[in-house]
This record gives sequence, structure tokens and C-alpha cells, in this order.
Amino acid sequence: MLFDAALIDSVPRLVTPVLLAAIGGALCERSGVFNISLEGMMLVGAFAAVAGTFYTGSPLGALPRPLSRAPSSGCCSHSSASGGKATTSSSASASISSPLA
Repeated sequence: MLFDAALIDSVPRLVTPVLLAAIGGALCERSGVFNISLEGMMLVGAFAAVAGTFYTGSPLGALPRPLSRAPSSGCCSHSSASGGKATTSSSASASISSPLA
């Protein structure tokens, strides 16, 4: 049989990346920008997803972490002792110098 359930299930999965690239190309063309790198961006995105999955060991590890769950870096951490205001460490503020000084 030519049209079976597996074919019908796989069509949206396979068409979605090409459809999104085509929509992006249409938007670029509508705004007056001629974008010839749509396939290249799809290729780089696919490579980044495979590399992120390989190095993290999780298919979801390649996704960026939301800022609300990112660990604090120490230079702009929020603490309850400062009344909820951001504090800076002395080493970070000492290393920043004004270009006009």
C-alpha cells in the first residue's frame, strides 16, 4: 500500500524543518533582504544539536538553560542580606577600569 500510517506519521516530522526555513526565507524576502544561507543555518543547527547531545549525553542537554535556572556567577549574585539588591564582588569591580581614566 502506498499511503500507510507510517508515511502519514513521518510527513510532519520531516517537513517541519524545511517548512520553517521556507517561512524564514519568505519573511526575509518580504522585508527586502535576500537570504541565501537558510540551508547553512539548518545544517549548523542540526550539527549543534548532535554535538550538544553527544557531549551532555542527553537529548535535552543541547537546549539552552533558561536564565532563571542558571547558576549565579558571583559578580552579580542576589542575596537576601543586601535587601534584594545586586551586589558586586571586590575583585570584579577592581578589575574594571574606565577607558577615559
